[in-house]
Amino acid sequence: MAPVLLGLAELPVAKVAQGVDQAISGLPLATQEEIRQMFDLLGNRWARRWLAGVRAPWQMAGAMESARFLQRWRESRFTLQNSVYQGLHRLIHAGWYGSPASWAALGYQQPAAVMGMLP
Repeated sequence: MAPVLLGLAELPVAKVAQGVDQAISGLPLATQEEIRQMFDLLGNRWARRWLAGVRAPWQMAGAMESARFLQRWRESRFTLQNSVYQGLHRLIHAGWYGSPASWAALGYQQPAAVMGMLP
């Protein structure tokens, strides 16, 4: 879903996933539990098929299928679906734009003093 949400076909998905993990680790434990429940829901093959409308496992789902899922849940009248969309949107954006790997494409140069503090 990350390439679709970010609009970047050539995206280092592993780097985004690493950034998402880092973003989640900084959240309160209760929020981390809610995110785990969200991923459990989306990871369940029945929920993926019948709630999300995605037949293939997420790793094999095409961009169009992922885009349709995201669009439906973004515009849904159900709060749970809107919340899941917003959560995915925020986590994936934090995971990518929080990574120094994304900064060059944006033309952003972090000040040298700050770069020295980053891991």
